[in-house]
Amino acid sequence: MANDNPIKSISTPMTMKLLRITAAIAILSARTDAQCDFCSNGVSNPDFAIPDSGGQTCGSIAEFASSLEKETEDCVNILGLEFVCCSPEVTNPCSVCPDGATAGDDFTLDSDSEDSVTCGQMI
Repeated sequence: MANDNPIKSISTPMTMKLLRITAAIAILSARTDAQCDFCSNGVSNPDFAIPDSGGQTCGSIAEFASSLEKETEDCVNILGLEFVCCSPEVTNPCSVCPDGATAGDDFTLDSDSEDSVTCGQMI
């Protein structure tokens, strides 16, 4: 018998490395699905200090939340801070110049100001 052990035949260093990478990807995928979903649309002001939190900011809370699983008590408690930290979900966004810049992309708005912008930059 040449090789009675099928595992031994796939135990090459390259195969083992591929198996480890595949396992790591599977673990990370499962972790993402079970991860606490704090500010799914992004943190609007990461430097905002949460009142009565001992100096915690929205950014530090978001970072901590990413280490938690969805169903934990800490995650549920942190989700209560979303109204303070999170960017709102835009369901019907306002469109500036829906038909394009009729004055031209180079037209300058408020040209007397130092902070002037062009139509192209606005759209």
